Amino acid sequence: MAYCLTLSRKNAGAVKTALLGFLLILGMTLFGLSSMAQSLPIASLDAEGVIQLPINQPIASNYSFDASALSFESNAALFRFFDALNNDTFLIRVNPENMEGHLMLRTKNRSSWTVEQWNDALRQRCEARPIRTNN
Repeated sequence: MAYCLTLSRKNAGAVKTALLGFLLILGMTLFGLSSMAQSLPIASLDAEGVIQLPINQPIASNYSFDASALSFESNAALFRFFDALNNDTFLIRVNPENMEGHLMLRTKNRSSWTVEQWNDALRQRCEARPIRTNN
């Protein structure tokens, strides 16, 4: 026996309303993420691949940085380099299309750390894993 799924006008309206609501929430979420990335404080990245937080600002949990000064032989090499820096203190991601980086500090149990302590931790981690680029 074959069954046919039909929607009454009442049910079709509910489905349309739910779909419209979902699309609205998705759009607002994507817009929020985009504007959040644009409003993040800026960390610096030097030619040796060392990331540093700005010393003249309060500590934030997320930063963006420009990684375009670094050159890698492939996206895989870029991902290997930045993935190797990740640890229980911070997480780093880089978009290879625009070379925009995102640094997320893992501040739990480190709420009393100063900018200098964060920069020391970042410097030690970055210097322990020297950059290998095609420069």
